Amino acid sequence: MSQAAPSVDMLRLEILGLVGTGARLYTQKMHQMLQSKEGYLKAIFNKWKGPRVNGANGKKVDVMEMVQWRDMLMTAQLFDHDFNNREASLCFIHSRMKVIDQSKGMVRARSIDFADFCEAIARVADTKCLPPM
Repeated sequence: MSQAAPSVDMLRLEILGLVGTGARLYTQKMHQMLQSKEGYLKAIFNKWKGPRVNGANGKKVDVMEMVQWRDMLMTAQLFDHDFNNREASLCFIHSRMKVIDQSKGMVRARSIDFADFCEAIARVADTKCLPPM
């Protein structure tokens, strides 16, 4: 297992703790928790992101595409009978920021940046079932 996997598991448990208390994705408490783990999250994102691409404004941006997202989840051993490729894809798709004109923002339409990645990780934790005690 890669070095990133323990960090993903630790984050998942902490996010599950917040989700389990009735908090959802868009709360101040969730924001503070994700912000406190920003270093871990950036390290994981940077390990799995693809090469830099041209954004809509012509600047180079770091993004992760679906294949990298699934590879990361597989390496972290997050797939099981309750969480499969379908759920992983939905977490990825629902975490993307909306693109007004997809013809001008094709990179944004098929990938996630770091902010989207944080939301996608939270969505994975929200979607996964708690392990048996």
